Amino acid sequence: MFSGYLKWVEQIKGRNYKLAVPNEEVRFFYRHTVKDILKDKNINLEIMIRQLLLGNIKQFKKEFQDLTRETLSYFDTSEKNPEKFYHGLVLGMVVALKDKYIITSNRETGYGRADVVLIPRNNDSKGIVIEFKKYNLDRDEDLKDSANKALEQIEREAYEVSIKVQDVSEIIKVGIAFEGKKVAISSNLDQEQKLSTEEEIAQGMLEKEMGLDLIVELTDLTKEEIMNLKTKK
Repeated sequence: MFSGYLKWVEQIKGRNYKLAVPNEEVRFFYRHTVKDILKDKNINLEIMIRQLLLGNIKQFKKEFQDLTRETLSYFDTSEKNPEKFYHGLVLGMVVALKDKYIITSNRETGYGRADVVLIPRNNDSKGIVIEFKKYNLDRDEDLKDSANKALEQIEREAYEVSIKVQDVSEIIKVGIAFEGKKVAISSNLDQEQKLSTEEEIAQGMLEKEMGLDLIVELTDLTKEEIMNLKTKK
């Protein structure tokens, strides 16, 4: 703010202030700086979102994990409420879809408040519900368990109701769990996707309780991809 890249708009309460981008020139700088960072890391947000909209959940998982691993610093995600960071990240990714989707955030639907809901304006397209969950060391077995609980919450609280009333038949449900930069994703589409030969081999190794590092060494899969296999039977 003191460097001029943000401006003070109003004082909300105590030491909390609302800030804004001061002008179009700075907005242009932000927009192109972010694009340059993503380009350097070979990350294309449009392609990643398209994978999700098409239901290519496996590819979406890989690219989202690449995004968090390659572009987010530990300090970005280590605040008291890191859910807000990931929530804002995903909203920023999907905002370009506003012409084709009604995008809601923390709005009542079903029996609770869904984190992010995308309701297609054309009911031939797929609807999307996304829920975030922070890994809890005491209650969760691992990060994948956290993601599964986020997905279970979508089902339990019937977050898809606001999409169904628009006569949308296909709904993609996504639970995103995180611990710092580490991310795990669960979806209702997981069981619909066949495992590759490499994944089948890795899953067999997991069943034999082989170590994660050894499986990574013997296959071309990442640790995140191997961990995602734990819930697939």
